[in-house]
Amino acid sequence: MDVIFIMLYYLCQKKEFVMIQRSQSIYLLLAAIALTVLFFLPIASFYSSLSYSHNLYVTHLKPLSDGIEPVVNSKKIIPLGIIAGITAAISVLTIFMYKRRIVQIKIVRILILFTAVLLGLIFFVYGPMISKITETEVRYESGYGLYLILTAFIMLFLAHRGIVHDEKLVRSADRLR
Repeated sequence: MDVIFIMLYYLCQKKEFVMIQRSQSIYLLLAAIALTVLFFLPIASFYSSLSYSHNLYVTHLKPLSDGIEPVVNSKKIIPLGIIAGITAAISVLTIFMYKRRIVQIKIVRILILFTAVLLGLIFFVYGPMISKITETEVRYESGYGLYLILTAFIMLFLAHRGIVHDEKLVRSADRLR
């Protein structure tokens, strides 16, 4: 227990700990958490009148009934997991790039693009494709993972706004010198 207090004391003495408390760092962390939790929650559900249903996760398609094998190969769904994982990892790494705000702004813009691509793939590629193959109806409202992607998108947008605000503040301070 004493080791934890010593580590916290050491971190508080360093400037890195203070910089992590910026609002955009918290937004980036929340986006990373949302995209990490996304791996455990379904994005969409596919139902038919024959009680033949599946849940779409970021990494696989899981049948709700026992004994039914998934119709869609999991290898086709892996790009969703790759994009979500890369976006979550880079979000965490971007937190520690606070000294290079211009680079941080560019990276956050790319992360916003990645989450938009993730949403586009779900709505326009994977949803219709799985619905057509399984001959089922897609329902996005039953998949809580979709809300996490939207949350990550909003958090990344707010982080971008905060970083731009910091950059404007620094530039105005430099102008006054």
